[in-house]
Amino acid sequence: MKRAVGILWACLAAPAAAAPPGYRAVAGGSPPEELAAEIREALAPLGVRVVDSRGFRFCEVWLRQADLETGSFEEAVQQEAIPEGSLLGAIEYQAPSADRRGRGFARGVYVLRYLGGDTVGLIPASVDRSLAPPEDVGGLTRGLLRWTRSSAGVTPRFEMNSRGEWILHLRAGESIIALLVAGVAGR
Repeated sequence: MKRAVGILWACLAAPAAAAPPGYRAVAGGSPPEELAAEIREALAPLGVRVVDSRGFRFCEVWLRQADLETGSFEEAVQQEAIPEGSLLGAIEYQAPSADRRGRGFARGVYVLRYLGGDTVGLIPASVDRSLAPPEDVGGLTRGLLRWTRSSAGVTPRFEMNSRGEWILHLRAGESIIALLVAGVAGR
């Protein structure tokens, strides 16, 4: 896992352009009702939105706040010891997007599950209804994102890296997370 995180960090640390024209990260609202109550209760009460200059919300992210069965979520993030299948958070897209492999997926609400290494799976909220991972996590996944711990800096922060990937930096307690929210935007 450390090697994968190191590779991802090298990609994220590459010279980054500013955020895509007109987009920025701002404070968000409460988790959506489409999420199961058990999942909503495990998330931070307020999310982080990526909006354009007219206020259009491209996406909004809520990270897990509740402890894992093995201890605090923040400690697991810091120690890179998150069990596979764990709930990481949720994301709502208001526009279609694409994952890190260029596979497109529809707008909607997705549960974010840790799949190992730097990989986060997107599972539609309509089928992921529990803190425990579904039995067929891989079969239910509609897209693959990347994430890692990020360097210190202003949060929330939104930027496009040199590969054209859209990265959202947000806080999980005292830890800063970098989450790829659009893998091939603008292509």
